[in-house]
Amino acid sequence: MNVNMPEAVKIFMETMNTVETEKLDSCLASKAVLLDPADNNDIRGINAIKAFVADSKEKFDLCTTVIDAISTAESTKVITLTKGNFPGSPQKFSYEFIVKHGLIQSINILPA
Repeated sequence: MNVNMPEAVKIFMETMNTVETEKLDSCLASKAVLLDPADNNDIRGINAIKAFVADSKEKFDLCTTVIDAISTAESTKVITLTKGNFPGSPQKFSYEFIVKHGLIQSINILPA
């Protein structure tokens, strides 16, 4: 699906399906925060987020497909269908991004 979202969000979502986490350096603010309340995770900083993405991909063999995105002046909400080795797979997730000055400041991941 061709969806409209900020370039930083596109890069992040594309990286979810690869082990090339160095691409995240170009889209995350230095003090970016990723919140994953389902797993009680509060991940802070580029390196910690890169490690989380790589670990999740490896641990669960994730494949994430963007099915919709809605952008407002304040945020971008991306709905995905994620498949992998985890209970309930496949599962829809909602990623809410706050992007300022072209960089992701925060990401909140919730079941959709």
